[in-house]
Amino acid sequence: MQLRATSLVAALFVIGIGLLMLHEPLACSSSCFADLEALHGRTTGRFAIPDMRLNAWILSWVQHAMLSLPPSQWFDANTFYPAVQTLTGSEHLMGQALLTLPLRAIRTDAVFLYQSALFASYFILAATTFAFARWLTGSVAASALAAATAMAMPWRWSELSHLQLESAHWIPLIWLGVGRLLCDNAGRRVALWLFPVMTLQLLSSFYLAYYTTFSCGLLFLVIAIWIRPPLRAWLRLTAALAPAYGIFVVTALPYLARQADADLPGVGSVYPTSLATAWLMLAPPLEWWSRIGAGSEIRYHIPLVVFAAGVVSLAFVFRAGDAKRRAVAAGLWIVCLSTFVLMIGDRATFGGREIEMPAAWASHLIPGFGNLRAPFRWGIVIGLAAPILAALGLRFAADALRSQSRALKIGAGTLLLAVWAAQVPWRPMPAKPVWNAGDSTLRAHRALAALPPGVVLELPWPLHPLHQVERGSRYQLASTVDWNPMLSGFTAYVPPSFHLLRRVVQGLPDASAIAQLEDLVDVRYWVIHEDGRPGTARDWERTAREQGWRQAHREPGFRIYEAPNWETSGPYREALGTREPRTHTLTGLPRTPLDLSAEDGTWSFEPPRVLFVSGTGPFRNGMPGAAHLRIENETASPWPSFDVQTEGLILIRYRFETPQGEIAYTGATPLDADVPPHTRIAARAYLTAPRDAGDYRLHVHLVQEVDGAERALPFPRFEHAVKVQVLPSPRRPAHVE
Repeated sequence: MQLRATSLVAALFVIGIGLLMLHEPLACSSSCFADLEALHGRTTGRFAIPDMRLNAWILSWVQHAMLSLPPSQWFDANTFYPAVQTLTGSEHLMGQALLTLPLRAIRTDAVFLYQSALFASYFILAATTFAFARWLTGSVAASALAAATAMAMPWRWSELSHLQLESAHWIPLIWLGVGRLLCDNAGRRVALWLFPVMTLQLLSSFYLAYYTTFSCGLLFLVIAIWIRPPLRAWLRLTAALAPAYGIFVVTALPYLARQADADLPGVGSVYPTSLATAWLMLAPPLEWWSRIGAGSEIRYHIPLVVFAAGVVSLAFVFRAGDAKRRAVAAGLWIVCLSTFVLMIGDRATFGGREIEMPAAWASHLIPGFGNLRAPFRWGIVIGLAAPILAALGLRFAADALRSQSRALKIGAGTLLLAVWAAQVPWRPMPAKPVWNAGDSTLRAHRALAALPPGVVLELPWPLHPLHQVERGSRYQLASTVDWNPMLSGFTAYVPPSFHLLRRVVQGLPDASAIAQLEDLVDVRYWVIHEDGRPGTARDWERTAREQGWRQAHREPGFRIYEAPNWETSGPYREALGTREPRTHTLTGLPRTPLDLSAEDGTWSFEPPRVLFVSGTGPFRNGMPGAAHLRIENETASPWPSFDVQTEGLILIRYRFETPQGEIAYTGATPLDADVPPHTRIAARAYLTAPRDAGDYRLHVHLVQEVDGAERALPFPRFEHAVKVQVLPSPRRPAHVE
């Protein structure tokens, strides 16, 4: 009876901490996200908000697909039309989708479902941490403190924009299942619940699938060496885990297929780290209070009191007593040390010599491992284990104080709790509305939901990466209202057709750009937002009259036009969407090498008047700028330069050099227009600026891509002095010229 009362008090304590932290977003669960700008500062916060929109869209799309489409079409999401398997550009979040699927009976709103999954991750993590710590320590009080701490660990504040990482909540329960099956020789019941739990965890995130597999593998190894479990225990464990991994492999096949097509490259460590960086990510701050708040940096640090209590747990590992629990504790410590090594990344420098680290070996051997772009995220595993090890340390310390006076024990406990409360960031999570006042995006998609279905082009569609991320993620989230196919979107790995379509769109509302777009796709609805360029409202009214478009809807801030000939548009649509190499271009030209001489053509090149760079720190990017050129084909054969696949195309190769002769940036871009025989055409090419402002020499020449390599064409090369400046104002970011 006393144990039940103690457990009830512990549960109320943990739930209270969770409600304290989440009460602001809980109060507006269908209309707000966590306020990342308040937590991480304006620059980092604004950069991370699109990820929240992306994950809210993914969760809603997967549930929509599960309920309305056959499994073969689940990955053909409504964005980046006409590309296929576009969901593979990001995590699929099927674990979270299955967990929150019953909530669609209440609401189908994407923000509500996303917030519900986020809130669930907090309370499930608390419950699973409590269960594992309770089994390992036998202490309800220490386990409750570990559970509350797990919800507030700094890594969770740092990854709030990544639902797939926040959903690591099943891992402590999986560790518990492994411990019970191998150490306690638990029966069939544990294997039965371990299977769905492992399935949900593996389907939540590829990052977490690797983290779960690696940590469990080390636990298997340590327990096998330490206590030698019977064969029956291993068989039950295999029976629980093998089906879960079978399901996981099936859901990974579309990603592996895309990677095999070289459309989803293994990138390795996009954010390279080092031994010092890895330690700084985790290092306990020396202040006696938590620093999570406005402008706080992205870190996974372990609060000092949690770190100290965890270190005390080492004494439990080496003391005499329960060998099974000591084996699991030792396994957790080895997991923490090993994942710290993986946090270092692909390479490390020791004594002035660079050596390959285990992460590099894994990238070569394990499919998909190279796509884990941020090695520092291995620290999540340490963040999950730290509260549990701290609970073990508290239990060991309590046992050591058992023979001391009651006053000493009360005083020590009170001091410990005071320090714990000051250091662990149990504080309210600030919330912010998902849609800004005056944003026409959601209203436009509500209007689209009332119209017959059709392909949507939403404008503006910026070229600059950061502005495209902002616009694309808003369009994408709003599309959950109508689920119409749309040309734009936001994801980690965009399909090649995205870049071609976006470049073509920059010529709008000119009739030539409209004609080119109508060759590529069958757009039915043109959604024009009036808060960005290109084109003014009057320009679009004139264009609509000239094209014979019908105004399907109009409100302050946007208008929707319907193209009457949309059903016959897009003759190149199927070829544009496929990933398989084609022997001819979209317009039917062969990709064979051109045999040209200097007399076979001429060209001129006018660089951008000025190029810009925007953003700061790791978010600084060079903006694309439009160069104008004329090219004349004096031969009897057309020259190919209009396709999404660059093999055989004429490209403009360019490089920026500093005044010291150092190469600052190189790139290649197509003309996006074939050059007919005996014809001169005018074209635009978009050059991306270097990341740093300054004076540069721009070198340009024409090449043809042959067998994946660039072959220079015998035409003049040009060199220009160009200036790259910091973007003076973000007021009109959509236009790049």
